[in-house]
Amino acid sequence: MNKYRNLLLALNSLPVGMASSVILCLICIMTLMPPSGVPSVSIPNIDKVAHAMFFGVLATSFIFDTSRYLKNNGPAVYLFCAIASALIGAAIEIAQDAMGLGRSGDWMDLLADIIGAFILPLPFLRIITFLATDYSLKLSEVKKSSRIPAVIHKIYSESFPPDEQRPWDSIKKLIDSDKRFHFEIIRIGDNDCGLLTWWKLNGFSYIEHFAINPAIRSQGIGSLTIRRLISHNRKKNIVLEAEPESMGEMASRRIRFYKRLGFIAHHEFRYIQPPYTPESDPVELTLMTSEPSPDLNHIMSTLHHEVYGIAAKS
Repeated sequence: MNKYRNLLLALNSLPVGMASSVILCLICIMTLMPPSGVPSVSIPNIDKVAHAMFFGVLATSFIFDTSRYLKNNGPAVYLFCAIASALIGAAIEIAQDAMGLGRSGDWMDLLADIIGAFILPLPFLRIITFLATDYSLKLSEVKKSSRIPAVIHKIYSESFPPDEQRPWDSIKKLIDSDKRFHFEIIRIGDNDCGLLTWWKLNGFSYIEHFAINPAIRSQGIGSLTIRRLISHNRKKNIVLEAEPESMGEMASRRIRFYKRLGFIAHHEFRYIQPPYTPESDPVELTLMTSEPSPDLNHIMSTLHHEVYGIAAKS
């Protein structure tokens, strides 16, 4: 899907309803014109295949436009759009009989319309879900710490081990006083789904904390969030810390997740996250970067000095 990102963004920029309107007009022209205007092809049942394709594409475009309009997708949208496309197919078969243009309705054509409307959209549902979600995903930056919803605090406190948590009061102070620090709430529509905290530092951006509500993970929201951050930090290296793969399957999955988004794990570089508080312990983590050959020593010293507030070692 990353490979076709520009194409997907172009589709997502179309006005809602345009794709369905254009395809419906083309289908009406092709199915209601006199027989003399229809190209003749000597392949058995090619007209049935064409009907299935026409109404499969129509149903897919309906799902695409409806999902973007509702900013949501699901079985109900799929069924509604497939049934609507099949009903349009039935109406066209009736119109072919009634218009007297030398064409007649055919039950087998209608069956092909129905099959196409219900079957053809299925391989595209994941892409449509991606587009519908991407369309509604927002990163809303918190400008005042008093405006952080309680659900976001809960997601933060439950998503990270104690030694990897910056004290909440410290986060609030950074929001109110440090312009390099960004606290963003991940929203889908009106729902607060997670949080992303990151720093704009000298030569790179650094993701400090990133968490999605566990109830809605594995729906592509995390990937969309990181892609959005990458697009906002174009041509700038992005750095993050991840638990080493030796920590278990969850740590391995997390590193694979970032690798799919184009990050490189620098396993050979020994990196220690300094403690956030005197009561916390240092944590050995893996540095990951969006650029293949960064200056890891510069990154480490910058993080230690700017983010964790300790003097860089010579």
